[in-house]
Amino acid sequence: ASGVGNKVLMNHPHHRRHVAEFWANKGLKEPTLTSGFYVVSAALAFCKHIRVFGFWPFLTDRHGSELQYHFKLNYLHRDGGLSNTFHRMDREFFKLVELYR
Repeated sequence: ASGVGNKVLMNHPHHRRHVAEFWANKGLKEPTLTSGFYVVSAALAFCKHIRVFGFWPFLTDRHGSELQYHFKLNYLHRDGGLSNTFHRMDREFFKLVELYR
C-alpha cells in the first residue's frame, strides 16, 4: 500500500509469542491462543473500537438451541473445542467480556 509507513507483521512466531505473553500478563495463560483471538488482539492494537461476531464458545445459544462449530467435526473436539487444552475458547471469551466491562 503506497503511503503507508508501517509494515504489519502478523502470524510471525515472535509476534505470536509476544501476544501470548501480553495476555498471560493479563491473566489469560493458555498454551496457544486461537487464531480468532490472535486476530482480535491485532485489531485491538490498531483500532480504538472493535466489534466481534461469532466468538461464542458455548454449545447452545442464549435460548438453548444447539450451535454448530467447525471443531465439532473434529473427533477430538466434539464439544465445540471447549475441552481442547490448547484452545480454550471459553476463557478467551470471558477475557473479552472483561475488557468490554
